[in-house]
Amino acid sequence: MRMTMAVAVGLLCLAAAACAKGADSNLASSSVPSVSSTVASATPSVTPSSVASPVAVPKDCPKPDSKLEISAINDSWIGSDGKPAEPGEICLVARADEAFTVTLHNDVHHEGVFSPNHTFSVYADASGTNELFYGDLVYPGESFTYDVPQLAAGAYVFRCDIHPQNMWGVLIVT
Repeated sequence: MRMTMAVAVGLLCLAAAACAKGADSNLASSSVPSVSSTVASATPSVTPSSVASPVAVPKDCPKPDSKLEISAINDSWIGSDGKPAEPGEICLVARADEAFTVTLHNDVHHEGVFSPNHTFSVYADASGTNELFYGDLVYPGESFTYDVPQLAAGAYVFRCDIHPQNMWGVLIVT
């Protein structure tokens, strides 16, 4: 059986796409948890893709606001205690069906030490395939205020797209 060059190239492209899709889905399922789309009145939950039981949203979630702020340093969000937070520990809360702002402060820890750029993006879940908002780069030592469009009530994932495994949190919209 003889194969034409076009058929061979087509089969190679299909195989490469299938491998890439499999690699991406494995990466997404193992890197950060997905967020449930429903919010309970008092305690919303996040369900990791690798764990069947829900994980509670951080206890210190602030009250809903239309002007949110978050700080980053190196490859971490900064917690309310001023120290680098573990992935998933940061919680932001916005009001449903209202546009809001998020100011990202890209702090510099020590002069002369490399500090990376950061972004702020919002996703329907942790797979990163359903992007609801993408924020541009914020350079070291700078701050930027993003105008985020209104979102329906629910729980979402926000993250720095440069450091998605380390810098993600939960955005609750109530």
